[in-house]
Amino acid sequence: MQKTILIEERFCGPPGMANGGYVSGIMAQAFDGSAEVTLRRPVPVERPLRLEPRPDGSVALQDGDDVLAEARPARLDLEPPAPPSYAEAEAASARYPDQEEHPLPNCFVCGPAREGGDGLQVFAGPVAGRRLVAAPWTPAASLADESGTVAPHFLWAALDCPGAFAADPEQEHPLLLGRLTAAVERAVRPGEQCVVAGWLLEQSGRKYFTGTALFSPSGALVARAKAVWFAPKSE
Repeated sequence: MQKTILIEERFCGPPGMANGGYVSGIMAQAFDGSAEVTLRRPVPVERPLRLEPRPDGSVALQDGDDVLAEARPARLDLEPPAPPSYAEAEAASARYPDQEEHPLPNCFVCGPAREGGDGLQVFAGPVAGRRLVAAPWTPAASLADESGTVAPHFLWAALDCPGAFAADPEQEHPLLLGRLTAAVERAVRPGEQCVVAGWLLEQSGRKYFTGTALFSPSGALVARAKAVWFAPKSE
């Protein structure tokens, strides 16, 4: 059944555009289990959009006749590395760009200009001695759904931006998310301390493949994702 959605400005990535991980998580609600979301065009905020099921079992997000994104069930083949400790994640986060250096300071997921309880504040910086980035993350009470646990689409969002910083820690020119495939392994409660990690899998020209994972402080896997990112074309 067709559904109309409107993504609030709060959930932006770049100004006026929705965060890709958040959009992907919203679309993934159409399926049980892991899903793959392909972002075709920037998704505007504060604009009514249509979620339309297709005969092949996929779902399209449309703005008029324009297809903005497509989602489908998908198997996720990704084995996360050993998780960094919470202390390592805290130390890594201290190496994260500050507000003046950050390319998208108001991003819902990784923007340092957002206050706790408003943005996710996932600030993933390089882990000492390892080829990955990490951040501590404690979900706010405002992220809970009717079950009392963090709504799954916020877990998808938390898995988004750390992949970009794993591909390019400097982020002088923000990477563009093209595809996100994710699986949520278990629920998280607001106030539960977590660790988010990201690592580069492969690079091919302007295209980057990254993995991200969300862990409990004990190292138990909570959620994982594989992403495809694109560097902007040179002027």
